[in-house]
Amino acid sequence: NVPGRQAAVIERFIRQGVEGLAVVTFARCDPAVDACIEANVPTVAVFRDPESDLIPSVRVDDAKAMEIAVQHLVACGHRRIAHIAGPQNVSTGYDRHRGFRRACRAHARDGVVPAIVFGAEFTVEDGEIACAELLRANPDITAIAAANDMLAIGALRHLQARGIRCPEDISIIGMNNMQFMDAIAPALTTIHTPTAELGAQAATLLIAMINDTPVKTTRVVLQPELVVRKSVAEIRGAVRRDADLATS
Repeated sequence: NVPGRQAAVIERFIRQGVEGLAVVTFARCDPAVDACIEANVPTVAVFRDPESDLIPSVRVDDAKAMEIAVQHLVACGHRRIAHIAGPQNVSTGYDRHRGFRRACRAHARDGVVPAIVFGAEFTVEDGEIACAELLRANPDITAIAAANDMLAIGALRHLQARGIRCPEDISIIGMNNMQFMDAIAPALTTIHTPTAELGAQAATLLIAMINDTPVKTTRVVLQPELVVRKSVAEIRGAVRRDADLATS
């Protein structure tokens, strides 16, 4: 998703007279979307809400996804919770960071003390760097909520390199439920984001636009789900309160 390359591809499609476009865009300010509006081509934005009401969108509730992650950690007794955030010029990174901060504020009464570092990219290497920074500044953390699974794997690598056990010493929860996250050791607890369904929903919206068919909504928001595996441990003596936390 290189902005310049994407804009060039979209311009070529427009010149070729395509009937409609599903634009997969993560950037919060994307000129490619503006080009679609100017060309009056039916367009659906995938992964984020564009600022213009002229463009329908299909996305995952990324803020809610991170709230679910924090709720799970709190329910397991964690209070010193860190967040490895993604880049903030990208909608997923921005919304997940916003969800983390919101969830920590909601659980401040439970004694949650947050810490945050930002990864430059959603990569394993950035996860390693961010985890090292986290531990230098916050040696007392017991859990890390990463903005995606690659950052989580990077954090896990750094912990293992330092002889810090996961989940016995520090728990890790990821985001996206990417392939093979159940095959690593420990298997990664993560939040499933229904990315496969995004394409189907975008196609349905786009076909309706092309055919000038009315639709129920132009803002489709898909819901994330917790996938519990082995990388999050309960703090000894903690009383699980998942049901209570889910309604908080």
